[in-house]
Amino acid sequence: MRATVSFGLAAAFAVAFVFAAASALAQKPPTAFGADGQFILGADRLFGLSLATVKEVNGTTSYTTTTSLTDVNAFWTPGGATPYETPRLSFDYVVAFGITVGGSVGYFHRSSKLSSEGGGISYDDGGPSGYAWLLAPRVGYALPLSSVVAFWPRAGVTYYRVASESANGLIKDTMNGFGVNVEAMFAFSLLPGFAAIAGPVLDLPVSGTRHSETPAQPAQPDDKYKFTNWGLALGLIGYF
Repeated sequence: MRATVSFGLAAAFAVAFVFAAASALAQKPPTAFGADGQFILGADRLFGLSLATVKEVNGTTSYTTTTSLTDVNAFWTPGGATPYETPRLSFDYVVAFGITVGGSVGYFHRSSKLSSEGGGISYDDGGPSGYAWLLAPRVGYALPLSSVVAFWPRAGVTYYRVASESANGLIKDTMNGFGVNVEAMFAFSLLPGFAAIAGPVLDLPVSGTRHSETPAQPAQPDDKYKFTNWGLALGLIGYF
């Protein structure tokens, strides 16, 4: 038996980088990072270190399980400890006096196909599948420290949804959650109109539930899930 898996959108990096490049090159001369009326396009959390805690409260027994995990990622975290580690595309706008408004969006999808051969018989069937997405609006403040370095603290909220389905489509699992985020990012201008961003991040849970459906079993109360994540994150931006 062989299985083929995986299709996903970690191409946040490629799309944002190319888009930002075209925008930066079109601007002559480029403005300094954080200028009023500036558009900032980016790819967030492409690299990073995450120290995460997952707290689960069973909906039936109220039994609580807490798991601590450490992740190091580069571009891609389909099996990350928390949804907060998902690479994502971002858009921000400098309103005035360095104040920025914007947000980011991330998406992941996995599908699979199972094939078996033997005795002159072949069989194909769909395998497990799943997806995840998040939306994270935020506000920030761009503070230039020098001609090449700026401090860009940001704060916002994140809503995420993660779903999976068994090969036969009978067992389904869905997770939803909401959290608040704080990021103390530094922007290092590599080229005119480009910058690498890096800094500590903190994601705190507000609410989260997990709903499971299994055939021939009575409906069970939803479990409560809360993800806490902190660590270091790196990304790329283009501004114009």
